[in-house]
Amino acid sequence: MTQPVFEPAWIRRACAGVWVARPPTGEPQPVHGINTDTRSLREGEAFVALEGPRFDGHEFLDEAIERGASMLLVRDEDAAPKRVPDHVCVVRVGDTGGALLRLAAAHRRTLHSTRVVGVAGSNGKTTSVRLIDSVLSSVWRGTSSPRSFNNAVGVPLTILKARPTDQYLICEIGTSSPGEVGMLARVVAPDAGVITSIAEEHLEGLGSVEGVAREQASLLNHLSDRGFGVIPSGAHALDAVLPPMENLVRVGVEPNADLRVDRVSHVVHEDGPWIRFRCNKRAEYEAPLIGRHNAGNALMAIAVARRFNIDDDSIRKGLACTQPAEHRLGLERLVGEGGQGVTLIDDCYNANPASMDAAIDTLVDLGSGASRRVAVLADMLELGSSAGEAHRRLGQRLASTPEVDLVVLVGAMVLETERELAKREGPPSRMLLADAPASALLDVIRPGDAVLFKGSRSMRLERFVDALRERFGAAASAGGPACST
Repeated sequence: MTQPVFEPAWIRRACAGVWVARPPTGEPQPVHGINTDTRSLREGEAFVALEGPRFDGHEFLDEAIERGASMLLVRDEDAAPKRVPDHVCVVRVGDTGGALLRLAAAHRRTLHSTRVVGVAGSNGKTTSVRLIDSVLSSVWRGTSSPRSFNNAVGVPLTILKARPTDQYLICEIGTSSPGEVGMLARVVAPDAGVITSIAEEHLEGLGSVEGVAREQASLLNHLSDRGFGVIPSGAHALDAVLPPMENLVRVGVEPNADLRVDRVSHVVHEDGPWIRFRCNKRAEYEAPLIGRHNAGNALMAIAVARRFNIDDDSIRKGLACTQPAEHRLGLERLVGEGGQGVTLIDDCYNANPASMDAAIDTLVDLGSGASRRVAVLADMLELGSSAGEAHRRLGQRLASTPEVDLVVLVGAMVLETERELAKREGPPSRMLLADAPASALLDVIRPGDAVLFKGSRSMRLERFVDALRERFGAAASAGGPACST
């Protein structure tokens, strides 16, 4: 994708910096993009030397010059390289992270014809970004967050990749402590503010579900003058803290929803199961995703598209071309020797109580033809004082779900889950892996099983997923349509 072009003098003004090495006299060379990582830096880009608890970008300034950086943003003159080539200009700023945010905010103000979407919420942000991007790209050209670029580095970098000719820009906005959503939303200034869900997440920083709701609702305080909000209809904690505004679209299954899912199922296509759902008892849609809850995420995309006056045929085309995000409820058929394999449901990117429930529901739905349904579940982290109770509730949920035949528990917090399961007789049977190697799982999984992997990111369940893939071979079908839009 072509990078936007910035003038060095504009960058200096936008980030309130001071020249350490000025641009060459005559016609200054334009800057072709902004980067914070020398590993991906391309010739002509500006390099911003970010600092963090475990890294310092100033250690890579010489490498940035070798890779072709045309401009450097540094914390102070002493941090700048002693020898700077004539074609490289250097700007000193008080804080390079703050400078990156100021650059993004200034660039956002130049995007006069671009429809900007900000997506926040407890669960479903990345999937909703994929859905919205797929729908909008069916008719327009634009930019969206790659992967989960949803923090104080990823959000400004996403904005700074938007070109003046882009017709849309989608930014994912994350948080783990109070004030982060508001700070990033102020930079994004969205025309459409989407809050996907409110659930127990990052409670170590946000304290309670009410704290989560306040944090996510702050997105709507920073809408543009033409902005509107899209919110879940059943989030009572969110309703209690919404800012005064009329321009809201409610999405969900509740009677007060403006766009309401009233029927959802899985249908099988050549590339695997898709969700099919109906909106307001009239229009039907399909998307190459699994999990009934993803109908709600798809409805968020429909709400945004309709407010942007995109027709239903284009919406259907866009939804059908959605590419599922990695490790977020992806389904694969792993084919072993003799043709019998394993159905893999990979949802190991992250976990909290609400997303854990949705993943178990999906295992129950899609594992009906399997010899066994197996749930490999790891700790749900960052839940603060609620962690013990959340893991006990998980045990209660599993004990009341006889369709799950075996639960494999990985971690320390899931000991609370195991204790709850131990109180009850009957399925599911259970085992603890704790810190066992990934190969230990392979002694448990049999051909014909449907296996769900779900846990918080730092539990690294993907090592078990990789071991299973290695044992049973390549995927026969991994879902995801082959579309070009």
